[in-house]
Amino acid sequence: MGFEEKRRTPRVTLSCKVKAETNRGTFTGQGRDLSEGGMGVYLKKLPTVDSTVTVRFELPRGENPIEATADVRYLHREGPGVHDDWMGIKFTRMATACQKTIKAYVRENYDASKPHVPGLPPLAKP
Repeated sequence: MGFEEKRRTPRVTLSCKVKAETNRGTFTGQGRDLSEGGMGVYLKKLPTVDSTVTVRFELPRGENPIEATADVRYLHREGPGVHDDWMGIKFTRMATACQKTIKAYVRENYDASKPHVPGLPPLAKP
């Protein structure tokens, strides 16, 4: 069975440091994709599905930091000892200025000829 795209807004690949406050503690991860409605975040210790997280990140173009509250919608695990597990989160609360910044970033970086992010972006090398 194939993956059915359920997003209502376009998403773009992303590589930025993300600080995530979860029900398992506060961790630094990496953003992997972004849409107006949410994002994918690589994280070494994943929270539980349906939990609430707070994320803080800066977009690559160096604007003001984004802070958002979000619900964890799904998890993707590669296996024990692998450090590229990630979570998909849906934004539930953020300042209007942050919403506008994300919307502009997605609009500027979206490639309509590639409507879905192909595969999983690799983790950045430390």
